[in-house]
Amino acid sequence: MLPKETPMALRASPPASRTSTLRAIRALLLLAAAGSLGGCGGGKPGGGTQMMMNQTPTPSDTSAYTVSYRTQVRVPGDGVVMKEQAFADQVAKLDPIEAKRCPVSNSAAFQTASDALGGITWTHPVEILKDLSLPPLYKGKIPQARAVPGLATAAGATDNAAPTAAPTITRPDLVGYQDSTAIYLSQRHGLMAVKTDGPKPVLSCALKLPGQPKYFFYQGNELVLLVNGLPSVTEAALLRFRVSATGFDFVDAVMLDQQSIQDARTFDSTIVIYTNVLTPFMTTGQTNTATPGGGAPSAGSGSGASAGGAAALPAPGPYYYAQTTGVAVTAVQWGAAPLSIAWHEEFLNDPMTEPFAGQDPVMAAQSHKVGDVISTYKIWKPFVSASDRYVVLSRDVNRTLFAGTQTQTYSYCSASHQGAAHSVKTCAPQYEQRPNPDYKPPMNAGGDYDCNGKSLLDCIQEAAPTVSQYIWVRVGQTCSTYTYYDWVCDKTTTDTVSYPTYSSQQSTEFVVYRYDSGDFVKLDQQLYEMGNPGAGATSVATLNFAGRPLEVPGSIDSKNDLQFQHGQFYVLTNQGEQLHTLLLIGNSIAELGTQAAPRKGGVGWSYSGSHTTLFSDTRMMVSRAYSDPANPMNISQWSDVIMFDLTTPEFPAALNQFAMPGSSDQLILAADGVLGPGTVQFTSGGVWRNLEKLTLFNRDDASEIGNFLLGTEFNADFVSSSFGGDDDQRIRLDDGNERLFLPYDGTRNTPQTTFNPTAHRLNITAITPGHLTSEQTFDTVEDVMRTVSTSSAPGAGSALAFGDSSVYALDQTPGSWSLDVVEEYATPLAVYRLSDTNDMHARIDRIGARCQISTFNGSLNAFKPDHLTVGPSIACPEYGTPEAIGHDVVFPESSTGWQIAADGTSITALDDAGVKEALTHVVNQVYCALDPTVEDGTPVPYLDAAPASVSCYPSPQYAGGGVGAPVAAGLTLRE
Repeated sequence: MLPKETPMALRASPPASRTSTLRAIRALLLLAAAGSLGGCGGGKPGGGTQMMMNQTPTPSDTSAYTVSYRTQVRVPGDGVVMKEQAFADQVAKLDPIEAKRCPVSNSAAFQTASDALGGITWTHPVEILKDLSLPPLYKGKIPQARAVPGLATAAGATDNAAPTAAPTITRPDLVGYQDSTAIYLSQRHGLMAVKTDGPKPVLSCALKLPGQPKYFFYQGNELVLLVNGLPSVTEAALLRFRVSATGFDFVDAVMLDQQSIQDARTFDSTIVIYTNVLTPFMTTGQTNTATPGGGAPSAGSGSGASAGGAAALPAPGPYYYAQTTGVAVTAVQWGAAPLSIAWHEEFLNDPMTEPFAGQDPVMAAQSHKVGDVISTYKIWKPFVSASDRYVVLSRDVNRTLFAGTQTQTYSYCSASHQGAAHSVKTCAPQYEQRPNPDYKPPMNAGGDYDCNGKSLLDCIQEAAPTVSQYIWVRVGQTCSTYTYYDWVCDKTTTDTVSYPTYSSQQSTEFVVYRYDSGDFVKLDQQLYEMGNPGAGATSVATLNFAGRPLEVPGSIDSKNDLQFQHGQFYVLTNQGEQLHTLLLIGNSIAELGTQAAPRKGGVGWSYSGSHTTLFSDTRMMVSRAYSDPANPMNISQWSDVIMFDLTTPEFPAALNQFAMPGSSDQLILAADGVLGPGTVQFTSGGVWRNLEKLTLFNRDDASEIGNFLLGTEFNADFVSSSFGGDDDQRIRLDDGNERLFLPYDGTRNTPQTTFNPTAHRLNITAITPGHLTSEQTFDTVEDVMRTVSTSSAPGAGSALAFGDSSVYALDQTPGSWSLDVVEEYATPLAVYRLSDTNDMHARIDRIGARCQISTFNGSLNAFKPDHLTVGPSIACPEYGTPEAIGHDVVFPESSTGWQIAADGTSITALDDAGVKEALTHVVNQVYCALDPTVEDGTPVPYLDAAPASVSCYPSPQYAGGGVGAPVAAGLTLRE
């Protein structure tokens, strides 16, 4: 049993070595554990724990105990927003990526624009790791009623006769290339520039941007970035930069007040911006408190109550919201003069109302006949469509129609009581992962499976038994029993009620602008409907039109459902089942007719809502995905493919239609066919597979020419692979070299017990007449978000590939491609202070699922290139932080880590057994507090100086446990 007071000699002992101090702490903790196990106080269960709670075993040397807390490597937490000057101050002081930062010219103007957008968000947090082989430190005693919190984590302190040539229309993107310079917008690092005019591509620097950058336009040596403000402001902007030899020079900006950018296009040198119009924001909650030096440390919440007075972290931020009242279209001139707004027009959304609001609905319905429109609600789409010389805004029109009055008599139980109980047993099968006896290794390192000209259906039937390395065999079942009760009705009541019924009707309205001689003309918002020319007609003798609003029945799903060409305006509605052909006549639009594109496959099943559309000069192709619950041939997802002939533009004619497995995320027009990257799902050997596929369709009739499956060794245990199909600019075609660059990812075939991080890949496929050839598949350290071709020379192509923190150079060689790393920039994720001697630290960096470690002396040297030593790279989770335990740093999820020598001059990798052994030394049965006189269960994120004393207690979940108290082995400390 511990004495009632800790001897003063322990409190006043002179500084000792860390080893001797740890031995003293260990002795105290072991004594505490022995007291709780032995049961002080008359042998009553839990007596020893209770006695310990009234005493304060204290480390003999708080300097050694708090080594890991007293790091000065403190940077803002993830998501902390700072004014531009505070951001610049932090970068000048302590910056995890200081070697990559670009200087900013015209800094005063840049600061003004940045602050108007809400500031710059910090995206490089660095966690302060604590030594878990010592008790965690809290500000005060943890209240007994609550569970002990975990350690602190990172917190976010045409018309027919056009007068001029059609303009060049471009979409904004995350990447651009010209004049030997590639620009990429990384969501973490900002703008990144890569020069390609030397022997090898070179990454110059990265410029962190304010607000929430979306994408940019790149013309000449200038960029115009489209940026939305942070949630705390209702502001958007166009920021213009000039690409210079040293980085980026800020030129000027156009601010868009009370707006949020949704979409944009350039028409030659005119930028058309489509925005949401916002009301002034409202806010609830507290305002963030800025810390000296810009931002807050990323080590946790709350401040360290220490002699040095640690800086406070931000309070929980406010919740901002702004209501969207409509949309706006703005034209901005981009030339030698400053960016300027040429014109601006706003369109409001309709307020949503209930039918017969404020009235007795039955009485109100008596004045209406069936089919009357009761209410109309219109809302603008979040995208614009642009083609030929036109840009169009679309909005959904939702009409509620009166369908009649219905009277219904119904009975219900108005009184009941509980009856007999019933027990039900349910069982679910258990499966075991076993090697697939029919497995055949992939054809190449990329796991590609060439279908050799077969249809995708035939290819799947051939490949399904062989591409999975594992099968799942039923080995038993798990059962459970639950009880339910009957309810006996004692009284039945009958009521009669009358109520109006409604139906709904959807249509789409348009606002169309035509670009002409550098300006835009708004077209007539009346639609002139032509009389029916009769079934099968391909021409008409006379035209008869009737006017109505510029609106077509049905709803569109994406910008690709609208197309202007050859004097026609094509609109595809109802998930690709209705095609409307409209004629452009001067500034007016006339509807020539509507034709159905009925489904061929999956009759009776609903389309999933996913379809993709492609227009060429004389063809329109649509691929419409649907799910078939019947699961024919063990394939659940199918697509209905149809192609229309537009040779006679006024009268499209269906050419070919068929059903095929899988779906196409997009359709890409190549010289030798139409490319359809997408997915295909099937079940084989008890394994559900979701594979990426690429189909080559015929340009003339959409028939299948070639297929292959990518990454066939992925998804061994029901994990999906993905192209990232929601980003339709990620897959790129170099149409000069007829090469397709496909980034994708998935999970490799491994035993279930093996750490299995996501694998990231980039495939390069050649498109030749009648065939697809997978030339090369590369593994990359993280997702490739964009590729850009830098040369399309036949047989000597080159390209760049960009991840969030990586750049790769791709070069074509005879029969294959090579990949060279331009940059794989592992960014710091955590620091761990190891010793007061020389202020020694370890720093952990990560990129993708690869981590590395180094040691250094001095907090201000945290992000310098010089190290005491560098440890081996290891596999690690792509998210989360490691744990520090004595001289070990480990990732429990992956069972990987390192052991650091006491002097920091050597680091070795830990195997699975080493990680497990290290984790046995984590102390969680005891905690210590700075102030024993208060109850405050806030973890201390860091300290500026060693406290005079601390007091230690059993963690609440172990206190009063008696027999269930912790065993001594669990309290062993590492030296």
